Amino acid sequence: MTLYLFRHGQASFGRADTYDQLSATGHEQARLLGQFLHDNGLHFDRAFCGTLARQRGTWASAASTNADLPEATLLPGLNEHDGPFVQEIHQHQYLETRPDLQAAFADAATAPPELRREMMKLIFQINTDWAEARLDSGSFETWAGFRSRVAGTLDQIRAETDSRDTVAVFTSGGVIAAILGIVLGLGNRTVMELNWQIRNTSITEVQVSRSGLFLREFNAVPHLCGTQLVTYV
Repeated sequence: MTLYLFRHGQASFGRADTYDQLSATGHEQARLLGQFLHDNGLHFDRAFCGTLARQRGTWASAASTNADLPEATLLPGLNEHDGPFVQEIHQHQYLETRPDLQAAFADAATAPPELRREMMKLIFQINTDWAEARLDSGSFETWAGFRSRVAGTLDQIRAETDSRDTVAVFTSGGVIAAILGIVLGLGNRTVMELNWQIRNTSITEVQVSRSGLFLREFNAVPHLCGTQLVTYV
């Protein structure tokens, strides 16, 4: 089986009430992805998608330019991890040592670029500390639980498809990173680092065989070349 993993298009960073919605840029990225897959003759036997709005919206926009894309089977196991919610629990602790960032977190949309970069560094630190079990998840899914969920969902996809199938999966960066963690035998911090490198609507290809899982391509955005549409959120 050949597994193509697609990250969702750009969402609305800094807007907790609308983050799980594609931006106009996100829809355009997904339309270009669909067109690229069609133009390059990539035929899919099955498609799977998480249940989050930004994941379903990415499939729908890609399908709008690629009528051959199969209807997606929804799998909650392809949903993103709970890192952002855990971050909200612990963010105030980290901001106690960074008062310069408090206003920026209150209104990220208008924060200057230099402060946005510092915000992202702080968010990464919180998420890494959580992934390495230095923070309490509260009532949310733990990082270990997330990785286990993704592994189980990958097993489910393998069980529901033929070994010769080409399969499209519309999901999120954390899920793609967790699958690569399985493929490459990576630790928690490295998986989180990969999570933060995955571009919107990027293509990651994994070959699945009886002898194992093999990475063929990672984080490619050929459909966005020559545009100003490469984003990470």
